[in-house]
Amino acid sequence: MSKDLSKECVVATLAAQGVATESARAQNYASALSLVLKAAAPAYAQIAFEQEPAGFVAEQRRNAP
Repeated sequence: MSKDLSKECVVATLAAQGVATESARAQNYASALSLVLKAAAPAYAQIAFEQEPAGFVAEQRRNAP
């Protein structure tokens, strides 16, 4: 089950870092972040849970530009 990030989540996350944003911008940020996370999800889902910490670094190195 995958859900899109809400603009409220983005506003709260930015506020926790001391950054204020407008509602329209927060919605754009939420949409962009949702697309990135949905694109990355299948690759992360293939990594075995017990290998994740080491697999994460290996995937970063393998897919580095």
